Amino acid sequence: MLGRETSIVELEWIEDWPYLKPEPGAELFPDGAVRNWPSDSFEPPVIAPEYKKAGAFPQATRSVEYAFNGKTIPLDFKNLRGERDPEAYSLARRPGWLSLRGGQSPVSHWGQTLLARRQTDFSFKAETKLEFNPENFQQLAGLCWRYDETNQYLLAVTRDEKLGKVVKVLTMINNQFTQYDPVAVPENVPLWLGVTVHVSDGRFRYSLDGKTWKVLRPVLSANVLSDEFGGMGFTGAFTGMFCVDTVNHSVFAEFERFSYSVL
Repeated sequence: MLGRETSIVELEWIEDWPYLKPEPGAELFPDGAVRNWPSDSFEPPVIAPEYKKAGAFPQATRSVEYAFNGKTIPLDFKNLRGERDPEAYSLARRPGWLSLRGGQSPVSHWGQTLLARRQTDFSFKAETKLEFNPENFQQLAGLCWRYDETNQYLLAVTRDEKLGKVVKVLTMINNQFTQYDPVAVPENVPLWLGVTVHVSDGRFRYSLDGKTWKVLRPVLSANVLSDEFGGMGFTGAFTGMFCVDTVNHSVFAEFERFSYSVL
């Protein structure tokens, strides 16, 4: 779920061959030879007291609120498989907001418009504020919690032929798509979208004022967003923002903020 981490291990040279330098007290072979492979497991790094005292944590484990009032998109955010088109990912179109132009389907491997950051904690919450007025059901935007195209959860704002503008949960689990009952929301007003994850379970929620939240069904399994379930990736789960327009790739969704908080 949290992806695979890289690390640097010190080497030493023995008779012109590189060996992993063992830690003091490390187990050796009976003949005293050095093991030439890393340990099967390791303890995560301990947060130094000075970090705790200052209230600042290393990048991978901190709570952070992202504003979109600068000239560049924060480096924590990633997009899929290609150079980022500044017309589709724009901070200039509406100053103070991130404008995402609708891309291909959430299961497309080529032209999605998605901007997401890594899930770095087993328990977290992510929230965003969105302005989006879709014209039809082929236009949708919102908050994602995903592993890859075949395993992902979406909290989407879109349009229903009977209810008008709605918010609803979409799931893709092992390539099986399910959509849940839409909930009508007011036209032409911003929406706050959120996801809260406690280790193995997650829930989407939405708000009309950023204070009072309504939790949506179903309960989302975090196990789906893991290497063990998917088996083909290595980056771990991500959470972020997306915009889809399978009509003509022209509609824009605008996000004022995005926050990631460690629970």
